[in-house]
Amino acid sequence: MRNLLAHGYRYVDPSIVWQVAERDLPDLQIQVRAILFDLPEDG
Repeated sequence: MRNLLAHGYRYVDPSIVWQVAERDLPDLQIQVRAILFDLPEDG
């Protein structure tokens, strides 16, 4: 999807991008927080 957004943006339907963001970002946030939580304190 990144390639399409970066190079074929005039063919992208913004409503579909928004739907994907709403559907996938909450799970991504959970996963990123879990990764950050597991990192050692010193970096």
